[in-house]
Amino acid sequence: MVAWLAAPCLAQTGDDALFARLREYRLGADDGLPAELAQRVSEARPNAARRRAMARELADILGSNATSDAKQLACRELVLLATNEQLPALLPLLHDEQLAHYGLMVLACIPGPAVTDALLRELPGAAGRVRLGIIQALGERRDPRVVGPLASLLTSADRQDASAAAAAIGMVGGKPAALVLKRVYAQTTGQTRLVVARALVACADDSLAANDRQTAIALYALVDASAADPVVRAAALRGTVRAKGAVAVPLILKALTEDATARQRMAASLARQLPGTRVTKLLCAGLPKLSPNGQLLLVAALADRRDPAAATALLSLRRSPVGAVRVAAMRALGPVAGGAAVYPLLVAAASGTAEERAAAKASLAQLRGADVDRRLLDVLRLGEPALQAEAIEALGQRGAVAAGPHLVAALRSRSREVRAAAAHVLQSTAGPAQLPAVLSAMLATHPAERGDLLVTAAQAARRGATEQQRTAPVLKALAAARRPADRVSLLTLLGQVGGPKALAELRKAAADPNAEIRLSAVRALAEWPTSQPAADLLRLAKGARSARERAIALRGYVRLVGTDETRSPEQRLAMYRDALSLADSREERLAVLAGLARLRLPGALECAAGLASDQGVREEAEAAEVAIARSIAGAWPDVAKAALQRIASSGLSQQTRQNAADALATIANSVDYVLAWEVSPAYQQPGADCTRLFDISFPPEDPAKAKAVRWTVMPVATNPQQPWLIDLLALHGGEQRVAYLRTAVWSATERDLRLELGSDDGVKAWWNGQVVLAHNVQRAVEPGQERVTVHAKAGWNLLMLKITQNVMGWGACARFALPDGGPVGDLRCAVPSDPEVRRAVGLAEGR
Repeated sequence: MVAWLAAPCLAQTGDDALFARLREYRLGADDGLPAELAQRVSEARPNAARRRAMARELADILGSNATSDAKQLACRELVLLATNEQLPALLPLLHDEQLAHYGLMVLACIPGPAVTDALLRELPGAAGRVRLGIIQALGERRDPRVVGPLASLLTSADRQDASAAAAAIGMVGGKPAALVLKRVYAQTTGQTRLVVARALVACADDSLAANDRQTAIALYALVDASAADPVVRAAALRGTVRAKGAVAVPLILKALTEDATARQRMAASLARQLPGTRVTKLLCAGLPKLSPNGQLLLVAALADRRDPAAATALLSLRRSPVGAVRVAAMRALGPVAGGAAVYPLLVAAASGTAEERAAAKASLAQLRGADVDRRLLDVLRLGEPALQAEAIEALGQRGAVAAGPHLVAALRSRSREVRAAAAHVLQSTAGPAQLPAVLSAMLATHPAERGDLLVTAAQAARRGATEQQRTAPVLKALAAARRPADRVSLLTLLGQVGGPKALAELRKAAADPNAEIRLSAVRALAEWPTSQPAADLLRLAKGARSARERAIALRGYVRLVGTDETRSPEQRLAMYRDALSLADSREERLAVLAGLARLRLPGALECAAGLASDQGVREEAEAAEVAIARSIAGAWPDVAKAALQRIASSGLSQQTRQNAADALATIANSVDYVLAWEVSPAYQQPGADCTRLFDISFPPEDPAKAKAVRWTVMPVATNPQQPWLIDLLALHGGEQRVAYLRTAVWSATERDLRLELGSDDGVKAWWNGQVVLAHNVQRAVEPGQERVTVHAKAGWNLLMLKITQNVMGWGACARFALPDGGPVGDLRCAVPSDPEVRRAVGLAEGR
């Protein structure tokens, strides 16, 4: 061992155990070693003596019989430590094809001529990938002394050697490298000439970086004039423009004439990059001489330059015979031009092709300058209707605040097109302050053409902060209106604006002697967003003066019943029965059936069954019966099964019979599970995920708030593969929330029972008001995931579950068994809202 390897490093560093492990290292066998070694190297680097000692130890690994993986790892760390002192250990690696790359990696990080000399000595004897690696490493060292030895390889029969040598000389750069490359370039052909051309460009780039513009320009010119490869010529063009600046604009324009080439694409990119208005003007001067493809590229570049000096040239292209050029020019005017482009763009927006109109409209919204909005307003005052409409749209797109009064005035234009454009813009901008003027314009317009103005007035009114702002102008106009058509429009508007005063006016108008006024009021009441006018609609349907009026009132009444979640299912059922007593058309009966199908009550099933005797709606009535029976099968199994069995055997539709049979099969498969459940609304809290929600007390578990909870019957499962599933996701949807389930359980005797639960996700269970289980978990539901013993009293007992929801599935299942797992034959369940059950388990009437 040489003297420097014998230095007593281990005693100084205390790393003997680490290096012993390193010698035996194999990839994947000691996963902690690389990190430990990196840590030791990091600690050693600030201390010169420690750094040197660590480098010696790592170099020692390279000369030892250590594993190949160990030597590779040592090289990775030597990159941070090695000096010329490690050359004797690194150079032998160049003769090992497996380790040569790692040796070169370290050598590349050691500065100074010693490494260069060593690599030059190694080059003649190297072969294959190692030889190519040494050539590249010599180039990366940028030492002029390597140019001569590498030059001899440029004419080598080995193309890989020649290519690598050319690239390396190009990396070295400088005049000696340039002279060698120029000489060889003049003497070679084919692939070698191409490689040398690329090296010349790299050499020119190096000269330009060193501020030797003259050399760089000469080299770029040589390659651009004589290279066969368009990509290399494009690179030379880029370098020339960087070196010459604005003087090179003619070169850019010439390259833009070379359609579908790399030089043309490079020229378009360079046209974006050169700064200055002078450059913009020079580019614009050459624009008319280009082919359509060249014009398209340069127009896009001019748009990106965003220089107003390009506006005139771009405007001139709107007359181009090539449609694509016209469209591109109009699109480019937006970020470039000012007021001068307003009129030409308006003309294009009003009369051009579809693509031209779209481009012109987009540019009108982008134009810059204080005079743009003024010119648009001038056109609005004096232009032709088609141009006025486009000017209005542009002003709206630009958000021109000063245009507001002019837009309101345009609502009275004789041109329907202009009125529609103004109305469209004002729908996004008008507020209560403009509402009186909008109403006046609407009433001055023919009733058949008021549609857009009605929408505008409604939008303006809705932006009022108070009911007074929203409705006062409308009510004032209504009080002054004498023509029935005006009153119809204003009543329709009140229906869209809403509010107590609007509702009162509509109720009054529903009794107006004029049929059209009366009908408009009834229609507005039928479309009211809340159920407040439900009683009015029922009364109007009963006393309607025409079939049309009765039909609108009745359908509105049915709609409001279906959307009113504040009423109990029993109340809604009674209201549907009222509607049925008046329904005399198939459509009206179908509307009632659609509402009944969403009610989970035996009475709704009975009502739907009554409609099944009407042959006109029998099929739909039986389908509603199946939907209702399926949903109440847990709470009222006998009633549901009877209906399903009847329809399965004698229903009109094959599909309905099959649906009934499927429902019966699902119910039969779930016989051991609790199906009679009531469900609460879903609860959540901002910022709280399902894990936190598990411990938050919501109204069902809070005695002070429990009375106000609105419980509804929980539908039974519809999936025959999971007939036991209480599917909360299908009912409530959403994520990061909780819901509660409750059921009443009747036991013939006092005894212990085993409650088996499954949940997705967490579950908390109360038995007769006491918590008997709490498991805050995230999982998919399966039967029997939890088992807990509960003590049942004789008679009715109350079970309540809290189920949390994270993401995806959300549900639960429950069954009872004897403590030994055997079946409980005399147990039955019912919904707690049943009056008998409610009294037995002590629930308040409000629940």
